[in-house]
Amino acid sequence: MNNWRGAWRGTRPQSALQEPPLPGVIDTIGLGYATLWLKPQLLLPPILLDLYLWLGLRVTARPVTLQLLDRSRGQGDTVEALARDIHGWRDFNVLEWISLRLPTLRMPSLIPLFADREPEPIRGWLEVTAAPWWLVILVGLAALAVGLLIGAGFLVAMAAASAGVGATSDAVRLAVTGRLALMIVAWLFALTGLLALVAMPLIVTSVLAAYYGFGAVPGLALVLLFPVAWGFVYFYFSVQALVIDRVGPFASMRASYLVVKRYFWQSLGFIAFSLTVETGFPFALRALARHPAGLAVAIAVNAFVASGMLAAGMLFYRDRARRLGLPAFVPGLS
Repeated sequence: MNNWRGAWRGTRPQSALQEPPLPGVIDTIGLGYATLWLKPQLLLPPILLDLYLWLGLRVTARPVTLQLLDRSRGQGDTVEALARDIHGWRDFNVLEWISLRLPTLRMPSLIPLFADREPEPIRGWLEVTAAPWWLVILVGLAALAVGLLIGAGFLVAMAAASAGVGATSDAVRLAVTGRLALMIVAWLFALTGLLALVAMPLIVTSVLAAYYGFGAVPGLALVLLFPVAWGFVYFYFSVQALVIDRVGPFASMRASYLVVKRYFWQSLGFIAFSLTVETGFPFALRALARHPAGLAVAIAVNAFVASGMLAAGMLFYRDRARRLGLPAFVPGLS
């Protein structure tokens, strides 16, 4: 951690002291949306994805939840209660995993955001509810793999259009998108491992407390929120580093840490604005989704708004990473 804290001092070019100020948060967001005005074709992937999730085949998780419910009988009240809670997700469409809704990495799709309370027009005409449970799991895993490739291609195209990294044609090169998809998977495992490492003492304490009859310790969950929030903020731009610098998961997390540490308040402002838009704006579009025509408009508007913030995030990271002299993408090494 000490190496991370002091690394940017040694890599930052001396000429950076004479460089003009970087664009602020609002200016960067404006530049991100300007990218979409110049290249509106970038909106096609999220729009087409939403149209498929709206009108295409649905494969519900009902067979899997029913299987878990059957196997939980006679296993104790706790196991049965957990199985009943999982059964509440019986109408979840496993194909929505194509939308790749991961921490700090979300395809700009609208339909999965309405999964908890779907308006009537979102219900598709083709729905599979009685497939074998193992087939549903395989379909879900395949959807996740396809989502990784589509998401990687979309990120590559956005990076090329907004940050000038690589070429837009790289989005359809399997060598580029496949490598980035693998890096995203490795990044997820790295984040999960760090979270487990931090949370392990709290988990062990909770288990021991429950074992010796002290009951749950809710205060431990509150304590866990601090490292989680810290990691969320400082590693927020690690996905941008994966795409723009084309480095590994730990190098991308280090780069994000250095950028946020050096430009903390700007980074915090951008993250807060981005979260407000990503979480609040879809609720504003819910009123449009009550009718098919309104839902079509909402899909297009959401694709533009969410993609603009994604492009702005690319620009925000690129400008500050380059100012710190962090590794840059070298053509031909992808």
